[in-house]
Amino acid sequence: MKTVLKKLKNDLQELGELDISVNQDIIVLRGNLSKYEKWKYLNDVLSSCDKKQIRSYVKFVPSAETVINLKKTFETM
Repeated sequence: MKTVLKKLKNDLQELGELDISVNQDIIVLRGNLSKYEKWKYLNDVLSSCDKKQIRSYVKFVPSAETVINLKKTFETM
């Protein structure tokens, strides 16, 4: 597990919004991501990991600017 934890911390260091901890031999990720690019990056990293060792409670919470732009896009359709 130490190897997986070290790799995750290294791979996800640019996502400072996340908290990475260990609870009963499970790696736990918590936090909120507001940019889609970061959300996609997190999912790409997690797809290469053993799901049995990791629990992700990370949420994608788009920023107000993202929501406004999305709303404008839908209104023009």
